[in-house]
Amino acid sequence: MDIVIVTSFNKPQKDVFLPQNNEVGGKQKSCDILAGIGPSIEPTFPKCLGKDMVDLEYELKKYYELTKPRLVNPALYNHDLDQLLNAVENWWIRTQRKSGGTFNRRRNLLEEMAKSPVFPIDLFDLDPDQVYYHLTWKEENYDKVSNRNGKDAMRNRWRALTMYAKAIGKDVSNWNYVPPKPGRPKHKIIPLPKDVYRMVHYHYSDDPYENALYQHLFFHGFLIGPRPDSEFSILECKNVHYEDKYVHFYQPKVGAWRLIALEPEVMTMATRKSYKNWIEKWRPKVENQKSGDYVYLQPNGKPFTDNYLRKQLNVMGKRVWPQFHPTVCRDWCSIARLIESDFNIEKVRKWMEHSDLRVT
Repeated sequence: MDIVIVTSFNKPQKDVFLPQNNEVGGKQKSCDILAGIGPSIEPTFPKCLGKDMVDLEYELKKYYELTKPRLVNPALYNHDLDQLLNAVENWWIRTQRKSGGTFNRRRNLLEEMAKSPVFPIDLFDLDPDQVYYHLTWKEENYDKVSNRNGKDAMRNRWRALTMYAKAIGKDVSNWNYVPPKPGRPKHKIIPLPKDVYRMVHYHYSDDPYENALYQHLFFHGFLIGPRPDSEFSILECKNVHYEDKYVHFYQPKVGAWRLIALEPEVMTMATRKSYKNWIEKWRPKVENQKSGDYVYLQPNGKPFTDNYLRKQLNVMGKRVWPQFHPTVCRDWCSIARLIESDFNIEKVRKWMEHSDLRVT
């Protein structure tokens, strides 16, 4: 059977209407509107050519760097190292949104490298050769006994330099320096419960207030587990709530608050070194106009700085337990509460405010 398909594609279409020039739209005309109004429009911006254009670009760039610095220009600080590092700190905290404590440690390293008697590093004209010679010389002259400390120190110096290079817009990928690999991590040594008991009840000073101060600091540090220097030094009385039995700690390391519900023996118990005993009985003995609302005060009534509190805790703790350093309090609290909770890692992670379960 044959199938025939008939199409009309090739047939002439008589009903198609094609307009002529005089019918739809009229004849084609030139519509050059801009030519008619052009002479009346004056240029808004003056012409900047050649040297004027270069000068204008330089001034705008300089103004931008001074008002909203995306990068730091060492040439603007007239070889004033403090001002230069202040600008880098501003870049680190505001632009990179990093921790001020981390920068303070790296700033100390940068100042040390800039003032080194052998192979000093000129931070105003950062040169890869200077960096290489300084780091290799420093690595060769570290104490070979504390090999891990030397490796960690070199890595910290390299981190400080790469941070600074990034701040001034330099690429370190082609500097041909590789920091040493980290050694094996050391096993953490924490005190036994009897050692903690001794630290809480040790006689630190003949001054009753100073003696009570460090006893309370160690008691709160081991049971609560905050970062002893940074979180204790800025804790205020308004953040300690007796009736509800919780404390609000601000964490400078992560820039956030954390709420900790505590046992009555830590908050209100009269026979313990509780917060209520400390704030109502001991703190008023030295409080003055310089005390502010801070919980822990020095014997002269002034609040602690984080560095000074860390130093004092280090000195006092080593009297009782020679291996002590302030972070031991946090480690001990974490392990003690892990045992108490029958190894409920998630519960301890929330208590310690760890960012990840692997940290716990």
